[in-house]
Amino acid sequence: MNKQKPRKTPLKAEVSRTAKPVIAKPFNTGLWALIVFLMAFLLYANSIPHGYILDDAGVIKDNWVVKRGIDGIPLILKTPYRYGVSLLTDDLYRPLSMVMFAVEWQLSPNTPALSHLINVIFYAFSCSLLLIVLRKLFKKYHPLLALFACILWMAHPVHTEVVANIKSRDEIMSVFFLLLTILWFLEFLNKGKIGYLFGAIFAYLLGFFSKEGIITFLVLFPFIGWYYTRAGLKKNLLASASFILPAIAYILVRHIILGAYAKPSPSMPVPDNLLVAAPDIFARWATTIMILGKYLGLLLIPYQLVSDYSYNQIPIVGWTSPLAILSFITYVSGIGFLIWKIRSKSPAVFGILLFLVTMSIYSNLFTLIGSSFAERFLFLPSLGFCILLSWLILLLFKIKTEDTSHADLKNLFGRNALPWVLVMLILTFYSIKTISRNSEWDSQWTLFSVDVRRSPNSTHMHYYWGLTIRDKAKEQTDPVAYNDLMGKALQEFKTAVSIYPYYPECYEQLGLAYFHLGNNDESLKNYQEAIKLNPTNATSYANQGIIYFNRGQYQKALELYQKAISLDPNYDDAYFNLGSVYGILGQYELAIRNFKKCLEFKPDYAQAYYYIGITYKSLKNMTEAQKYLDRAYQLNPALKK
Repeated sequence: MNKQKPRKTPLKAEVSRTAKPVIAKPFNTGLWALIVFLMAFLLYANSIPHGYILDDAGVIKDNWVVKRGIDGIPLILKTPYRYGVSLLTDDLYRPLSMVMFAVEWQLSPNTPALSHLINVIFYAFSCSLLLIVLRKLFKKYHPLLALFACILWMAHPVHTEVVANIKSRDEIMSVFFLLLTILWFLEFLNKGKIGYLFGAIFAYLLGFFSKEGIITFLVLFPFIGWYYTRAGLKKNLLASASFILPAIAYILVRHIILGAYAKPSPSMPVPDNLLVAAPDIFARWATTIMILGKYLGLLLIPYQLVSDYSYNQIPIVGWTSPLAILSFITYVSGIGFLIWKIRSKSPAVFGILLFLVTMSIYSNLFTLIGSSFAERFLFLPSLGFCILLSWLILLLFKIKTEDTSHADLKNLFGRNALPWVLVMLILTFYSIKTISRNSEWDSQWTLFSVDVRRSPNSTHMHYYWGLTIRDKAKEQTDPVAYNDLMGKALQEFKTAVSIYPYYPECYEQLGLAYFHLGNNDESLKNYQEAIKLNPTNATSYANQGIIYFNRGQYQKALELYQKAISLDPNYDDAYFNLGSVYGILGQYELAIRNFKKCLEFKPDYAQAYYYIGITYKSLKNMTEAQKYLDRAYQLNPALKK
């Protein structure tokens, strides 16, 4: 019987033709985070050489507490946000960024480039961290969802006000610590390690001490746990509720600190928030809804950016306004879609929810805040918009958002060319706009010279432009150029009060401009109008004192300086001028006491040292006189004659 022959082994050539399984390479989050960091840094690198601008002066350059450097940190921690610029009624407490500014001043005094560099680096790190967080949130979705959302947010031009303005470090820091909070919150829910939860709570606390607006995320934490983790309901709710602790801690500390400086809150100024000028509640709501629509328009088409949109650039409207109606329909539709689809856990729903919740604190719907409209308010809410936009792009090109497959660089581009083309077009427009807008933030002059044309009906804008022209005038050595610029500043202040006739700060600047032009009678008239509108404005009293001092009416000047100091006990220039009056009156001990008080707030003020030295000479105390004069000459050799 014949045996069955064994089957032949396949030829090697046949084996080599057998298909091998394709193993998809994972999306390299670390590599992309580095790319995002470099893109963000390059996008804002042209802002690094810029100077101090807008609120930078009050928060850093003219803030005597910050200018103490490290020695000022204990005072920063126990005083209101703007304590160092004599605004004792300030109701803000954001010490963390102020501590950083003090350290930067200690390392390199009066060096805005250092602070701008740190802003840019902090922002770039925040963008990288955002990608990591979005990949954690959207791990079940196509990696392009997180990547597109991140790079669109990174480049969106509405962020220029935050990154290019040093003062807005508080915005960047609060978002950075919020992202850390979300990351560690997710890690806790996914891995169960309690250390992650403690880290998240601490990061959230640091975020509060940077800027308090992140309190809105108390609403969003439970949704994050529900949407993007498999944690049970109890674990999610308990972990989410734990974030109430840092919120309460911050609120208590803030209450204790601000309570020590509490004063009756003045009414909200119309130039700051135009909604105060609404004739009734219905007009206020209609205008508020219209403004919320303007935010959406700015996110969709950021074609023109302005540093100030105050009264009366955005007009008060009623419910017959087409823009108010369109905005109302848009928001109602968005809220309706959110309610309808909230159980779907879609990234689109989460993007809408994030926008609405984080925007609520700046909406003026529930309570009036310090501004009616500002681009910086979109810093965090714009993330919701970018998530929604990213999701819509993937939907447009029929990329399965639920596709959990990963891709290396080649496949990420090769298989998705069309969405990349669209995103790169948007990114190019955003980047060009961001870089060009950054260049406008170079100085007060470059910023306000363009913004006053874009916001011609803003009383604030003309006021700021007037201040800028006035400061430029002070730099002139030619009397003709000086008078020409001071006259132009005067006209800007007049334009500002023509838009809003009850603007005390503007009347004060009119008084100062007239003073510089030698018209003391008009100067006094405007100072008195400023005091009539705001009797608690210390500067208007002190500025009148200068005129009476120059006229030799020392007793009147003395009364005005004392009034200024009673209203503002931290008013350094008022102490200096009061010392000068006492010196003229021969009350040398009181003169020295007030000059020294001035030095508490301006420790490097050469003139104060000089006059202390001169006054000690009058007292025949040559030892003390020489000590203070030497210090004055060291600070300003020109004083040595």
